[in-house]
Amino acid sequence: MKTLYTEAAKATPKSVFEDYANKGYSRKDIANIFNISESLLSDILKKLNVHTHAPTHDEEYDNKRAKFNIYKFDVIDTEEKSYWLGMLFSDGCVSTRNWSVCLKLAEKDLGHIIKFKNFLEDSREGRIRLVTEVKKDGKIYKSYSYTVYNKHFVKALISLGCVQNKSLILKFPNEEIFSDKKFIYDFIRGYVDGDGCISARSRVRVKDRLILSILGTEDFLTSVKKYFPQFGSIVKDKRCKVYKMKCDSNNGDQVAYKLYEHATIYLDRKYEKYVALCWLHNSETSDKIGESCDANAEVTPEIAKGSESTVENSE
Repeated sequence: MKTLYTEAAKATPKSVFEDYANKGYSRKDIANIFNISESLLSDILKKLNVHTHAPTHDEEYDNKRAKFNIYKFDVIDTEEKSYWLGMLFSDGCVSTRNWSVCLKLAEKDLGHIIKFKNFLEDSREGRIRLVTEVKKDGKIYKSYSYTVYNKHFVKALISLGCVQNKSLILKFPNEEIFSDKKFIYDFIRGYVDGDGCISARSRVRVKDRLILSILGTEDFLTSVKKYFPQFGSIVKDKRCKVYKMKCDSNNGDQVAYKLYEHATIYLDRKYEKYVALCWLHNSETSDKIGESCDANAEVTPEIAKGSESTVENSE
């Protein structure tokens, strides 16, 4: 029987071993999968020139000493989990080199970093740090980053599609990872809060109209359009190697309504932009302009009707 396992392992294509390695499996993990010794696996990988990441600690030991909830993404069954997964798909950095996950946002979004830390039930002090970078044009860019380390946590995210070096290869996750398909919209909102933009176009004698644009891979954006066909064509962004798409006028209103109107977790400044533009849209009849953005936006019947029809078509 051992001979059969050995021959099967030796006949396995290099790409299979590389896939395990890229997903963060150690040599011990892979050896257990093929039911062979680590020494034999090492010989096979050496001949194929495949490199794996050796674990720095025993995984069970690491899990016991973890200071945050490493099981948050084992099951995607809440609005919060779906949202933060989307945020990590856009602005998160996953690494199997040191089994880390980092979320870094602009200085003005410090509050959002704190929300993520609280979501992971991490009560440690000093985990969020200020990062100062000098750009090529001499401008100083400040941001805040929060990093956690745990093999189980990293492997869970990778299994969901949040992979390493994802900028040019990112794919939309399988629908089956969401316990309820309604959570897919929360996932998209998280992604939009990271790699999306909400703005407005002013026209003579026409109220401001919301414009919503998203950056990403062509594959990822194509999948988003299945849920929001209101988006226009996917085009290559001239400034970088990724693609972009946008929607505006009533289409922009409808998409933003579906994403933000009943949300409980969001990037505050983008939600407030949505609220402000909805108020402007209805400024002739609304007397709430200038009030706090803590409350939900006043949405016109036209927007609400459009959004309802959108849900029916996309679900």
